[in-house]
Amino acid sequence: MREDMGFETTHERASGFSGAGDSNPGLWFHLAASSPRGTGDEALKWIMGALAAEVKLRGQRFRDIPSLMPARHLALFVQAISDGTVDRTMAKAVFAALLDLPRSTDAAATDEAFAALVGRPEFRAVSAEDLAPIVERIINENPDQFDKARENPKLVQWFVGQTMKATGGKASASVVIAIVNGRLAG
Repeated sequence: MREDMGFETTHERASGFSGAGDSNPGLWFHLAASSPRGTGDEALKWIMGALAAEVKLRGQRFRDIPSLMPARHLALFVQAISDGTVDRTMAKAVFAALLDLPRSTDAAATDEAFAALVGRPEFRAVSAEDLAPIVERIINENPDQFDKARENPKLVQWFVGQTMKATGGKASASVVIAIVNGRLAG
């Protein structure tokens, strides 16, 4: 607990810190680190790097981050990655669009705007059921590569790359790996 900052930095829902970072950019670290278990460090590194790049691109200073991404937006984004609402393959695109999401002091309006954003078709990963025939087609069209993957399981990543190309980057790598490994085991 960091009482000197005015809130706990234990692992609680990120949404609990919705306004914490808006007045002090130093609190962004604690907001990201306070995201749900299993996403804190990853979210912190990725989000802070993305925010730093955006600040540099726009010719702004680090203290301007709250004007780029209010804490409520960040909290919703971290939570959405954690609970799978935003697939990690779509995270960069969603994050870029989130920078342009209208700012509001009304939490309900912000939540509604965020839900509409992440629900847009271009931010949806291909479902596992739609992905299976695509992966099967790639396997069937590349029997030599599949045989090589039997000998060297690391070559499964080749199928991930081909599936990403076929889906415009909207495939979940873990689903592709599971499908290919299932075929390799069968």
